[in-house]
Amino acid sequence: MMVLLAREYMEKMGIKDTQYIIARHHDQKHPHIHIVYNRIDNNGRTISDRNDRVRNVAVCKEMKEKYGLYFGKGKDRVRTYRLKGEDKIRYEIYHAVKDVLARTCTWSQFVDELAGHGIQTMFKYKGKSDVVQGLSFSKDGLTFKASEIDRSFSYSKLDKQLGEGSAIGKDQDRDNRIVDVPGIDRQDLWQHGHDTSVVEGIASTVGDLFSPLPEDKDEENRNFACRKKKKKKRGMSL
Repeated sequence: MMVLLAREYMEKMGIKDTQYIIARHHDQKHPHIHIVYNRIDNNGRTISDRNDRVRNVAVCKEMKEKYGLYFGKGKDRVRTYRLKGEDKIRYEIYHAVKDVLARTCTWSQFVDELAGHGIQTMFKYKGKSDVVQGLSFSKDGLTFKASEIDRSFSYSKLDKQLGEGSAIGKDQDRDNRIVDVPGIDRQDLWQHGHDTSVVEGIASTVGDLFSPLPEDKDEENRNFACRKKKKKKRGMSL
């Protein structure tokens, strides 16, 4: 049955008249196969891989409905330790964003926390305006659109949760923003991420030792407001 499915998949993908191998793999609990094929067909012509990801999704959906198959669910169940290269970085960003998003409630906190994970957050603006068109994440020299990491990470959806609207970076200089200028490669765009400094306070009395410093009180208030805000969004009362 798996061989028949593989042959039909190859036919629908337009990979014809060439050599290929279908290999059963037993390293996972679910039954699955791998296909390796020669992109130079039997007539010496190159088999096109144009839009192969889009075509692959369409073919898989069609065969899923036809044969009652199913798609694996949830990125959290992916064995990330088995991944390499681009896929590995993509999932590292996914888990970092999900973790940081759960404990931050402003864009500035969100960006700073991700920077601590070695991830740069980049906002794409429309021309010279303050209108944000998109969002990207970068790590180890690789850059992905936020929606490529996960659809729930698109700018519009994150902005609803972080709640600052178009006021992103309002306390920053205009020069520190990404501007959508024709002719500029996105790798040359300014990467939004900055260093943080640690301020140490020394209490002069025993009483002060157990009292939060002014900075700590401010942070405490922000965290309280953040928790209250997140619970309110979930329909809970504090």
